Amino acid sequence: MKGHLAHFHRKARPGQLSRRELIRRASITGLSVAAATPSLSRVADAATTENKGAQASPTGAVTISLLDRSTSPKYDSYAKWLVDTFNHQHQGSIHVALNMIPDADYHQKVSLVLKGDNPPDVFFSWEGGWAKFMVDSGFSAPLDEYYQKYQWPHKLNAAALQLATFGGHQWFVPFYMAASVVWYNIDLFQKYNLEVPKTWPQLTHVAEVLKSHGVAPFLLADQLQWEAQFLWTAYFVNKYGVQAYEDLLAHKIAWTDPRVVDTFAEMKRMATKGWFLNGINSMDFDSTAIIFWKRQQAAMWYQGSFILAKFLSPDDKLLYPVDWFPFPQIGSMEASIEMFAENTWMINKKSAHKAQAAELLDFLISREAQARMVDEVGPFPANRFVTLTSLPPMVQRLGSTIAEHHGYTWMHVDHALGPAIAHPFLVELQGVLAGTVTPEAAAKRTEEAAKATGAGGQ
Repeated sequence: MKGHLAHFHRKARPGQLSRRELIRRASITGLSVAAATPSLSRVADAATTENKGAQASPTGAVTISLLDRSTSPKYDSYAKWLVDTFNHQHQGSIHVALNMIPDADYHQKVSLVLKGDNPPDVFFSWEGGWAKFMVDSGFSAPLDEYYQKYQWPHKLNAAALQLATFGGHQWFVPFYMAASVVWYNIDLFQKYNLEVPKTWPQLTHVAEVLKSHGVAPFLLADQLQWEAQFLWTAYFVNKYGVQAYEDLLAHKIAWTDPRVVDTFAEMKRMATKGWFLNGINSMDFDSTAIIFWKRQQAAMWYQGSFILAKFLSPDDKLLYPVDWFPFPQIGSMEASIEMFAENTWMINKKSAHKAQAAELLDFLISREAQARMVDEVGPFPANRFVTLTSLPPMVQRLGSTIAEHHGYTWMHVDHALGPAIAHPFLVELQGVLAGTVTPEAAAKRTEEAAKATGAGGQ
């Protein structure tokens, strides 16, 4: 890796409409998502003109198309290397044409491109609720036979395999993995003689000591509404268990359940007690937050491992004295760590060349391709045989935790559910943190959204 993790950030760029916001505005105006986006022909044309690596197909080769998300010049270069290398290795038999859509536009455009006259054979996707949306929309082909043919269960780490499996089938191939943990400033912990907390009471002690010295226990930058959900979900799962969270996602228990209300209330209590640096809802994750972290105004930051882009230099050195620990145990419930697939690949259900597309997927998760990703772009690979020895020890330790994890994992709300439920939830959570919405009202409004859309909330 050479310090280019930033392309893995999960949200749309500032000034661009996320798919979540697009759907919200469309619902207000009465427009469909398709009506609120460019015409299908223009979107398909855009995907073609954004081509980063397509070449004329050699005589006799089967041509398949790969649609990817363009996130940074470094990643685009890596994607081109993937395609060029595969084409060289399969010269005369399979030829891949690469097309890319800018990250900020991908949510809005991908469905329209998939409905077009010349849809891609393989396309980038997210996991969880978005993956289910792709499946329910008829875009994704089941990959069970290819999982068996290429022995992908042997190549993929257990967490990646679990995430790819739902409804009795494997629907995608995980490409890049992530985990959510508590990142902390080593110097501040040493300065105030603090030990890494393993339980909630110990975390409370750490927070109170930090507060007494004028240091905010946690940094939380929820300006764009997506960040606070990580802490909310971690608290709910670690207090009430993974099964309760799965039941909530499946709408087997209501969002007005006392456990949900309590979790909203705990977020409010943390804010009221001064556990967060001031300016929660005005702080931007991408630009502002790291300034306060650098100044040591906050000691902990619960977030996904994509945050490593902020902590590492271009030559993989730590810019700040940082390490991580798992979310602390609450009560008697066994502590659980969130793991998720930031990047995945699907095969188009309508593809006429599924066998060749599967051959491409096998290369994309090969040791060669994934080792190059680690070196050029960043951790963490889905292939469990790729080593991270060139990275700082704390990064290697997290990589090992992901690779060796065999228990059930879970996803934060807007990965686990579609935007019709996730967006109202995020809005209400931000209101709770601001003190303008009560926990009870936040739970009620999220429940209303769930009832209106059904379980899954696509």
